[in-house]
Amino acid sequence: MESSCNAAGGSNQQQEEPQVSCLDGQECPGPTEACPALEEGEGMLRVRSAGGDVVLALTAPEAVGLTVAKVRAMVAEATSKSPQEVMLMDGAVVLKQTRLMKEVFASRTIVELQAIVRRLPQVDPEKPLPEQLAIMMQMLESDCDDLQQCAAMQLRKLLSKEQDPPINDIIAAGLVPKLVHALQDSECSKETQHDAAWALTNVASGCTQHVQVLIDEGTLPAFISKLSAADRDLQDQCVWGIGNIAGDSVQMRDAVLAGGAMRPLVALLQPHEPNEDGNENIIQSAIAPLSMVRNGTWALSNLCRHKPPPNLEALVPALEVLPQLLTNSDQEVLADACWAVSYLADGDNDRIEAVVRSGVCKRLVELLSHNSELISAPALRAVGNILSGEAHHTQALLQCGAVQPILQLLANSPKAKTKKEACWSMSNITAGTEEQIQVAIDAGLAPVLHELEEGETHVRKEAAWVISNAFTGGSPKQAHIVAESALAPLLTYLQECVDLDIRVAKGILDAVKAVLDKGATLKTEQGLAQNPLLQILIENDCEDLCTKLMSREDDLAEKAREILQDLKI
Repeated sequence: MESSCNAAGGSNQQQEEPQVSCLDGQECPGPTEACPALEEGEGMLRVRSAGGDVVLALTAPEAVGLTVAKVRAMVAEATSKSPQEVMLMDGAVVLKQTRLMKEVFASRTIVELQAIVRRLPQVDPEKPLPEQLAIMMQMLESDCDDLQQCAAMQLRKLLSKEQDPPINDIIAAGLVPKLVHALQDSECSKETQHDAAWALTNVASGCTQHVQVLIDEGTLPAFISKLSAADRDLQDQCVWGIGNIAGDSVQMRDAVLAGGAMRPLVALLQPHEPNEDGNENIIQSAIAPLSMVRNGTWALSNLCRHKPPPNLEALVPALEVLPQLLTNSDQEVLADACWAVSYLADGDNDRIEAVVRSGVCKRLVELLSHNSELISAPALRAVGNILSGEAHHTQALLQCGAVQPILQLLANSPKAKTKKEACWSMSNITAGTEEQIQVAIDAGLAPVLHELEEGETHVRKEAAWVISNAFTGGSPKQAHIVAESALAPLLTYLQECVDLDIRVAKGILDAVKAVLDKGATLKTEQGLAQNPLLQILIENDCEDLCTKLMSREDDLAEKAREILQDLKI
């Protein structure tokens, strides 16, 4: 994003400053004495040049509704100057452009102002960068809004370069604290504040050392304080800055949370109820612009991101707004909201419980079928994390119909990463109760078996866990049903993976042992002549495979020995 750097304006408390001289060497007239209170329809505003000539005259009723900036523009037009060249002074005090003329009149009926024409500092792009930055520093330190804003804009453009923005140079020049001051100074124009926030946001897009400078100079509390500003553009820019800081690292994320950013960020993203008289707060009456919702959702996801995760208590407020964000029609908002939920559910059962209780399960399942993988992929990650919890967490998703869209992603996605995550999600289901395993069986495990046989290596591994878990946790009847189609490809994969991933190999051998045990149970319960699953294992060369494994010097040899003993019974 192009970042704008706002000029750190000087304080408006300038009454003690020495008399200002005009650029042409003439002494500026002194301040006018206060007059009796302004009466309606009476009074006059006169603006004089350095030579004392009246260049603008307005009656008080004409003037009191104007800002200083508007009067300055009128003076500039009358004198054929640009507004930036004109500075209005009330005695020795430079008038801020945002000030209202009715405040200048105060208890006076006659106001005499001086228009001073000045030469604006010029940043020469041909000069070495340190010289340019030194001029910008002078401009930011001035008490002139135009100079501050001009410097801020130029810093923003420098920091917006796609290749090697001069972040180190700007830090070394001492400009960061000036930008922070400009952002915080309520007397700076909103343009200057916005540009300062923009520039600081781009500094935050650098490395951790750059972000640390921002933290050290008080940028974070400045950003957070502006989340309650009346200016939507300034709010949006500060949200972006907060997102950049939080996304840098665990330490910076925790600093943002400790600074209290979560609550005001959530408040910006929440719909607001009308107050008792039917009107919402003025600041919150308008629907948040799409850019703010996008930036806010992205910043929220960064606050939930990184490992180790922060305390759950710090993240709970996010769950107040995420269900609503998951219904947004914008794809960027949807994607970042899904990622935020996935980060929240990536942890212990307390975190998963909080996510399930927030009511997002149904919508996450719907988003598994979204036509963009930018959304279905993070939705799948969130679903998989929830499925890794306890049985009732898995059940919450199964009741929403999660299995079919997961299998559809597995069958139809061209991306191996998506296939891997779909298999991982299915393995969490088959690691559940017998009832949950039955849901998976009823949906059809053909896509899983296809990946087990023909998928990429890391996809086949997850597919193997789907089948192994079903054998281990399923009933004898379920094990028999799955074995008829899945035992052969599982044993084939065991031969290939035994030297690649011993953990998976152990899991498969445990599953084979469970198949034999459950076949023995079926034999007893149904009064069969032999173990119905024993023949399937023998037909698929399980005996030869276990004989080979017994020559190993690890845990696999012992597991193979136990299976061989059962095979020969």
